[in-house]
Amino acid sequence: MEQLYLVGEPIFKPPSDKKRYALVSQVGLCQQVLRETQESNIVIRKLQQEYLAIIWSLKEIGISFRIIYSHEDKVDKQVLRTCIDDLGCRLVGFHPDYFPAAVAYPRDFVTVLPKLILVNSQIASVKVGQKDNYRILPSFYGEGGRVLVWEKTMLACERLVLEDKHSSEPKGLREIRQTGIKIALLPLPLSITFSISGVEEIAFFNDHLDRVACLIQGKDGGLHLIVDPQIYTADWKGHKQDPSWIRRFPEDTIKRIKQVCEPLEIEVHCPKKLEIPYSLNLIQFPDGQVLMTSGDDSVAEVVSEIVGEDKIVKTPIPIRFFPVWTYAGIRCLVNEAPMPLLKPKASV
Repeated sequence: MEQLYLVGEPIFKPPSDKKRYALVSQVGLCQQVLRETQESNIVIRKLQQEYLAIIWSLKEIGISFRIIYSHEDKVDKQVLRTCIDDLGCRLVGFHPDYFPAAVAYPRDFVTVLPKLILVNSQIASVKVGQKDNYRILPSFYGEGGRVLVWEKTMLACERLVLEDKHSSEPKGLREIRQTGIKIALLPLPLSITFSISGVEEIAFFNDHLDRVACLIQGKDGGLHLIVDPQIYTADWKGHKQDPSWIRRFPEDTIKRIKQVCEPLEIEVHCPKKLEIPYSLNLIQFPDGQVLMTSGDDSVAEVVSEIVGEDKIVKTPIPIRFFPVWTYAGIRCLVNEAPMPLLKPKASV
């Protein structure tokens, strides 16, 4: 059966905060974008263009998808009309009670694994249940930015970061492992606050792995993890020590990631550099095709070596404003449809 995908509802309302946050490794790239404009109408226009570039690319490679429609008062009707009239897109209705961020970025609403659906327990109420041979679980890892998955392999962070920005031990992994999913826990990436004028000194945690890495299947049939070459992570010393963690630099971080991935036979790669923020926030489809942003030749070179140049599809324009202004990329906007949940009488 052909896989159906959900694409986020086109809602574009950039926050007015002067300070933004970015991965420590990508703060320079994000600052460059931020300095280009502070005009809200220009930012919205850039977001509209990038959204349509992703939609156009999905249509170009023949991906079956539906655009979420939920908030009549917030949706960008101009973009929606272009998608329907000019690109022949179809919609799927979600109840307006859904939190806008959940339908604008469906990756963080649900994670779909073989015979298992994890629903983000922080934004949706769900009962543990069974439907169409899928087990349905409420989980922090339903927030799909926290995990990188391919078939029965899942990568997550060794610490979980909740809304208060404090970290805790992972929760609910045992139930996921019981379904046959293999899990490896990677070091926790660090973020930092910045503005046009400068960068804050204090780093904090970020458990969304898809901002710094991607997990794809190669033409060799094996799994490959591509990681931001300048990634900084937290090295935990133990809560009884002060401080409880210290900054782990890129070289040691990559070494640690390789150690964690080796038992799962995942080969780790690093491009020479990143040229576009969140350029590793790409998505691979079941036929092996990879949809990624244009403008990052270093990442494209590594992806091409792994999957083959003929399997790479680049957006017609770089996806640069989404990462800086909404903290999202291509993978955040496009997610596998949890079909049992979309059918009548699902356990939700």
